[in-house]
Amino acid sequence: MLAIFVVIGIEITLICGRSIARKVPINFILLAIFTFAESYMVSYISSYYAADNSDTVIMAGAGTVLITFACTLYACTTKTDFTMMGGMIWCLSMSLMMLALFSWIFAFNNFMYNAITALCIFLFGIFLIYDTQLIVGKGKHKLSLDDYIVGAMIIYLDIITIFLYLLQLLSRR
Repeated sequence: MLAIFVVIGIEITLICGRSIARKVPINFILLAIFTFAESYMVSYISSYYAADNSDTVIMAGAGTVLITFACTLYACTTKTDFTMMGGMIWCLSMSLMMLALFSWIFAFNNFMYNAITALCIFLFGIFLIYDTQLIVGKGKHKLSLDDYIVGAMIIYLDIITIFLYLLQLLSRR
């Protein structure tokens, strides 16, 4: 639980306090603490899934590498500007959240759980493309050169989230 609070606190500090995110060495120290706390949480979750079948974690890791590579390659080579689609991505996120909430309240079955998990993987693939284009600076909106810590953190979170959803999907086959 402490790691969750550390991760959320550092996320809020770095994203909302851009002056802190741009001040060396505090930004590197916060990113290192964030990475340590996040890796602790992911390793704990992975060990939970590995207790049943260690192949699940390996498959989720391999799938994450492939999805990350494909989305990053697409983000760097496409002429489509995903940074202009923030509103659409937000609407998709809220729609998926409502679908998950209604599924949980009314009819939480295995098929719906798997469908929502697969849609989450798809959505975070779109987030990865969007965030990659923000960092690369290909679109209308982009991160400045001084926002390298925030850029590293958001890409890290996208990739970790894809891994965790793949882990959930593969373990419930």
